[in-house]
Amino acid sequence: MAGSQRNTYSVIVSWAKIILPMVALGLLSTVFLFSRQIDPEAAIPFADIDLEERLREQRLSKPNYATTTEDGSALTIVAESAAPVLDGDGGTAENIVARLKRIDGTTIDMTSDSGRIEGTKTLTLSGNVAIDTSDGYTLRSDEMISAMNRTDITSPGPITGTGPFGDLQAGRMHLTVPENQDGILAVFEDGVRLIYTGNSKGSEEQQ
Repeated sequence: MAGSQRNTYSVIVSWAKIILPMVALGLLSTVFLFSRQIDPEAAIPFADIDLEERLREQRLSKPNYATTTEDGSALTIVAESAAPVLDGDGGTAENIVARLKRIDGTTIDMTSDSGRIEGTKTLTLSGNVAIDTSDGYTLRSDEMISAMNRTDITSPGPITGTGPFGDLQAGRMHLTVPENQDGILAVFEDGVRLIYTGNSKGSEEQQ
C-alpha cells in the first residue's frame, strides 16, 4: 500500500513539473496580448522640438561684464538679461547700464532699452539711449555705438541734449579722447542747432 502511494505522489509531481510552467507561459502571453499598444511617436513628445529655437531661448539673468580699456579706463556693463547670438560672437541684452570711468575720474554713464555686444570690441545701444557725463553732457539718441577697448562713442543718427555751453541738436555725434590728451572731445555734425545758455545774459541760437 505504501509503495502505491509513493508511485501516485511521484506521478503527480512529474505532471506538475510539466503543467505549471505551461500555465505560467500562457498567463505571460495573455498579459502581452491584452496590453495597450504603445504609440512610438507619442512616447517622445518632445521629438519635434526645434533645437535652434531652444538655444535661442537661453538667457542669463543679471549678467555683469567688467574690463579695462587700452587707455586705462574701467568699463562695466550690467543688464537685466542677456542671450547669445547663433550667427556670430557676442550676444544681445535688455535694459543695459554701462559706466566708463577714466583715469582722471571723469565718468560716462550709458543706459538703453536693449543692445548688442560684438565680441569684446563693440557695444551697440538701441532704444531710449542716454549718456550722462560727469563733466556736464546729457545726451539722448535712438542708437549709440561704443567701443569696448577705448573711449570712443558714436551716435550715427540724430541726437539731442545739453552740454556745458547750452542745449543742442545734431544729425550725429562722435565723442572720443584725442591721442596724447586727457579731456573728452565731443564733435557734433549735420545740422547742428545750439542754444547757448552760458554766462551770457541772453540766449543765442546758432545753426
